[in-house]
Amino acid sequence: MISHEDGHLSAGVRDVVAPLLEPVDMELVDVEVTGPGSRPLIRVIVDTADLTSPSGVDVDDIAAVSRQLGDLLDEDLLFDQAYTLEVTSPGADRPLTGPRDFARNIGRDVRVHRRPEGDLEASDEPEPLTGTLLAVDDEQVTLDTDGTQVTVAFSDLDHGTIVLPW
Repeated sequence: MISHEDGHLSAGVRDVVAPLLEPVDMELVDVEVTGPGSRPLIRVIVDTADLTSPSGVDVDDIAAVSRQLGDLLDEDLLFDQAYTLEVTSPGADRPLTGPRDFARNIGRDVRVHRRPEGDLEASDEPEPLTGTLLAVDDEQVTLDTDGTQVTVAFSDLDHGTIVLPW
């Protein structure tokens, strides 16, 4: 049994959920374990594995994964106490950090936050770039910022966010 305090609970949940998602064309985005040790909150964030899907996962997908995962976690006896399981999809405000996150959003407006160079003060951080995401590969992202193509290497990128239309 893995206790909440030993820090390996997230890895144990990942080991249980990953094989459950592959056959239904979903991927694990993250596992968060928070809350009191007497009743931890296990938050499992999943998304569609299809990078071209315009809609992501739906409520029925989430409900099915939640039921199956709850049963598997109980069978594997990962917990020695009660827990709360929450299965969810990534929110629109989720940070974009890697190639897969950005690839899901090609054609959308995004804001890219670059890392400061050297030992700059916080006030000297580069301004974020905002534009339409044109391309992504393993090394960089390319944006159209007011008609100009700008490429930012992932090594220079802190994170990105989707620019919401409202």
